[in-house]
Amino acid sequence: TGTPTELLTVLKDISLALHHMHKRGLAHLSLTPSLILLASDLTTYKLANLGLALPPSFPPSFPPSFPTSRYTAPELLPLLDGRRQGSSSSLPPSLPPSFLLAADVYSLGASLYEVSRQRGREGGREGGLGRQVQALLERMMDPDPSRRPMAGRVLLTAIVLLAKGGREGGVEEEEEEQEQEE
Repeated sequence: TGTPTELLTVLKDISLALHHMHKRGLAHLSLTPSLILLASDLTTYKLANLGLALPPSFPPSFPPSFPTSRYTAPELLPLLDGRRQGSSSSLPPSLPPSFLLAADVYSLGASLYEVSRQRGREGGREGGLGRQVQALLERMMDPDPSRRPMAGRVLLTAIVLLAKGGREGGVEEEEEEQEQEE
C-alpha cells in the first residue's frame, strides 16, 4: 500500500470481507497486516485466517487462546487481561455483543494506518495519507466503539473516494502535492 489509492483498494476489499462476515454473524477478531493477502490477480486483497471468527452473540467469555496485538481494539484489552489472569472475564453488560464488529473495524484501521506510515517513511515522506483517508482511518480507530463506522460504511466510503479519484482534496490531489514537495 504505497499510495492513498492503493490503501483505499485494500480498505475496500478487506472491509467488503468484514462486511460479508458481519452480515453472517461472525467477527474476525484477529485482523493484522500479515492477514491481508494480495490475490494472484495482483489487484485484489483477501482476508486470511478465520480461525478465531466468533458470532457476536458468543457465550460471554473469551476463549483462553485469544491473541492480542497492537491492532487489538482497546475495549477488548481489559477483558483479555482478566482472562489471562485466570478470571472468568465476561462482556460488561453495558457493551452490546455487536461491539466485536466494531473491534474488527478498529483492527483494520490500525493495520492500514501503520502500514501506510511505514511505507510513507520508506518512500521518503512522512505519513503518505490523503486527508480524507487519514480522517477515515482515525474514525475507524475511535476509542469509543459506538462511534466507529461499521464495515459496510467503511466499504461505501472507500468506494466513493476511489470513484472520485481523490477530487475535492482527496487521494490523487494529495499524491500530486506530495510529489511536488519532493
